[in-house]
Amino acid sequence: MKRVYSLVAFLAFFFVLTGTFAQTLKPGFDAIEYCTLLGFSARQGDTATWATVKTPAPSGYKLAYRSPAMPLDNRWDLWTAPGKASVISIRGTTIEQKSWVENFYAAMVPAMGTINLSPTEVFTYKFAADSNAFVHAGWTIGLATIWGDLITHIRGLYDQGERNILIMGHSQGGAIAYLVHSQLYYMQQSGQLPADLVFKTYCSAPPKPGNLYYAYDFDFITRNGMACRVVNALDWVPQMPISIQTADDVYKLNPLMNAKAQIKKMPLAQRMAVSYVSNQLKGSAYKAAKKFRKYMGKKAYPFIKKNMPNLQQPNYAATMDYCTAGVPIILQPTPGYYDLVGKNPTNTFAHHMLVPYYYLVKAHYLNGIK
Repeated sequence: MKRVYSLVAFLAFFFVLTGTFAQTLKPGFDAIEYCTLLGFSARQGDTATWATVKTPAPSGYKLAYRSPAMPLDNRWDLWTAPGKASVISIRGTTIEQKSWVENFYAAMVPAMGTINLSPTEVFTYKFAADSNAFVHAGWTIGLATIWGDLITHIRGLYDQGERNILIMGHSQGGAIAYLVHSQLYYMQQSGQLPADLVFKTYCSAPPKPGNLYYAYDFDFITRNGMACRVVNALDWVPQMPISIQTADDVYKLNPLMNAKAQIKKMPLAQRMAVSYVSNQLKGSAYKAAKKFRKYMGKKAYPFIKKNMPNLQQPNYAATMDYCTAGVPIILQPTPGYYDLVGKNPTNTFAHHMLVPYYYLVKAHYLNGIK
């Protein structure tokens, strides 16, 4: 009997130590998990640059698949390891001009609809249930170019017995990771994907993916703790794109609805003064939003089309009300942090790179261990 108990105890310890495909990802921010995922992001570069990477190589994992670079230079990797959750690593902005054009193509499109990549290729998507939700046009198209390949591999993983998938993206990759998580969630809701597939997403150093209603939707569908955004407080990228809120972005049931009626009841002089100020304030915001949509929508589209000749221009939403989304994991600088990046770094991406994020997570969550 003792031998039986000993065998059971050994097997239990072995499975806890090594993990199994039946292991379920846990909700909430996990610092070790995130640091491991930074290692995958670091290896999005060419193999020749891996030796200079200062984040540790993911233990036990192998690069099972690397997608081709798509028209706007989007790419994703699949990493697998026995007994561990599979990892989808989405590449961020590259040095290629077309990759930057994708970022600047920042007019918004509906958070559910279709993108006509060509006369025969249509990307159908649903990132939110709310018709008031809108998302970044460039990153939606970037996802569209990798989606067919990505979902095919996800289904393949499921057929092989995988039930747990981690999704990781840094910078532009983080923005696309939002949309991937949303799309997978609504596919599960509609029965297009098995309900027992578990996804957990880390949006690292992500820019703002869409408007407030998309943010509300994302935060609602991930209220189970299976997604978060990790932000260095000194990093400017998560503050982008620039947000411009107008009265039209406010939920319709609000005091502004009856503003004109209330102004009409005022004495003539007061009415004229209040109307003038109101129109000036309102007009400035509307004009700014309109200009941003013009240059980051219609004016940017030809540069996108240069790399995707068959892409049909989408309809843009009348909003630039960009908002952050996801449970915030904020990394404040420590005294030692400035020894790493310097007091006044000249590189505008000094606080955005992987190493500062890795350092701050270790400092705040792992007692600085290496």
